[in-house]
Amino acid sequence: MDISNKTLAMFLIAAMVISLTGTLVSLTRINQLGVTGFATENATGTAAVDISTEAALVFSYNTIDWGTGTVNATTQEYCNLTSNESESENICSDTTYCIGFNCSGEANSAEGYFILNNTGNEVFTNVTIEANKNASGFIGGSLPSGPSFRFKVGNVTGNTGDPCTVWNHTTYTEMDTSSNGSISCYAFNYQDGQDEIRMDVFISIPYDASGSKSVTFTARGHTP
Repeated sequence: MDISNKTLAMFLIAAMVISLTGTLVSLTRINQLGVTGFATENATGTAAVDISTEAALVFSYNTIDWGTGTVNATTQEYCNLTSNESESENICSDTTYCIGFNCSGEANSAEGYFILNNTGNEVFTNVTIEANKNASGFIGGSLPSGPSFRFKVGNVTGNTGDPCTVWNHTTYTEMDTSSNGSISCYAFNYQDGQDEIRMDVFISIPYDASGSKSVTFTARGHTP
C-alpha cells in the first residue's frame, strides 16, 4: 500500500513531538532529583555569644568588735567609739571616758572601717544602708541622754577615682532601720580603682548600758 507524502509528513511531525516531550519530561525529573551541572547549595557557619550583666555587692571587710569594756561612770557618763581609731570622735583611748575597750575595733580591714565593693559589671543607680536595730535596740541605756548609733560613708584610701557620682551621709548620721534604708551613694561604679565605698560606724554608750551587743548592717544596690 502506497503512503502519500502528506501522511509521511504527519508521522514525522508526530515523532518529533513525542521525542521533544520525552526530553522535557526527563529534564524535569533530573532537576527534581537535584542533579544539575552547577552547585545549588551554600555552606554556612554560625558564631554566637550571650553576654549578660552582673550586679553584685559585698562587704569585703565586714566585721568589727570593740571587745569588752566599761564606761568610767565616776568621771563621765558616756563612751564614744568609732570604727576608725584615729578619728576625733573616738574617745576610747581616754580612760576618763572608756575603760578596757579595743579602740581600733579589730576591724578586718587595715584602715579600721568597713569596705563595700561593687564586684559586678553594672553601675548601681543607688546604694542604701540599713541596720536591723536602732540605737536603743543595739546599745541600750538611757543616761544621761541615751545611746547613739550613727554611720557615714566615703571614698576608700587608695582609690584612683570617685566611686559615687553623688554622696549622702558623708558625716555621721543616725542609722536607718527602715526597709528602704538610707541612700548613701548615687551611681556606684564597678571599675577597678573606683568600685569601693568605706563605711564608718559611731556609737555612744551611756554609763547605764550593759550586756553583749551586736547589730547587722545591710547594703542594697539598686539598678534601673
